Amino acid sequence: MFALVAASCASVILTSGRTDGAQEHVVASLDSAGTRSITVQASTGSELDPAVIGRVRRIRDIAWLGAFSAPIDGHNSAIRDDTNLPVRNMFASSPTPLHLPRSIPLPGKEGWSSQSALFDLGLPDKVGGISLSNGKNIDVAGELVTPSYLNFLQPLTVVPVSASDVGPISVLVITVKRPTLVSAVTRAMLPLLGTTDPTKITISTSQNLAELRGLIKEQLAASSQALVAIIFAVTAAVLAAMLYGLVLMRRKDFGRRRALGATRSLVIGLVTFQVAFLAAGGAVAGVLGSELTLAIQQQPIPGVSYATAVAVLAVIVSIAASVIPAVVAARRDPVAELRVP
Repeated sequence: MFALVAASCASVILTSGRTDGAQEHVVASLDSAGTRSITVQASTGSELDPAVIGRVRRIRDIAWLGAFSAPIDGHNSAIRDDTNLPVRNMFASSPTPLHLPRSIPLPGKEGWSSQSALFDLGLPDKVGGISLSNGKNIDVAGELVTPSYLNFLQPLTVVPVSASDVGPISVLVITVKRPTLVSAVTRAMLPLLGTTDPTKITISTSQNLAELRGLIKEQLAASSQALVAIIFAVTAAVLAAMLYGLVLMRRKDFGRRRALGATRSLVIGLVTFQVAFLAAGGAVAGVLGSELTLAIQQQPIPGVSYATAVAVLAVIVSIAASVIPAVVAARRDPVAELRVP
């Protein structure tokens, strides 16, 4: 029984579990490509009013919002050459995605540059000064971590400011809480932009990626569930047959217990407890052994929640399979069973 449950759990982890691990890897890859992003770009001369930030932020399903001004040319203050890179004022609802500090000591006077921007500016130490074409100067305070949904702005240098100081907005980037909300949030956001000429506004979303993500997750999950159901159904049938045979072999023992005063419920509880105990040990051994095998083979490993669910399901299936044999054992006539030689 121990070996049977261990084998069934190992079979699930090595087949469906590996698929689940691969699925999570694929979904994570799609998420890193920005399956939750909405980008609004305004053409030159038709930038959005900063007031749009307050209106759009009222949409409760928005996880993050970033507003970027039109680019201003800037170059390394210590180098006299013709290398100019775009510098943008930016307001972000949260500094977390960009790995910015939560408190900016000198807002509007400090900037952060992406790795590619630092390289082009000749700032390997991630600090320095940038002279802007409008006559202002900013100090580079560190490196900016750029999420994939902002790669189209590369090389990127931002100057964090408040919502009112960001100026006319050239690019508005939004991420929603779940990929399935991209379409709904886009529709809710359109009337809040306040633009008089919609033809000068370009909106691009990750709706196609979000739909692909959902399709992949749904199809892989369906195939995994069917395989798990088959494995545990076979396990339950074999386990029930084994237990029935054991009950017949031990019928004299059960008859003796009944003759000594054991109730039917006690006999049923005794059988199911023994099965649960052995099944729990087998489930743990099967899950740990199969995950170790996947790790050695450098294959995708399912998450802790999946492995725990498999172990718990194996124990439940084992207990369910033991109910009928346990009832059969409990309903034996003690007098008749004690007569068995």
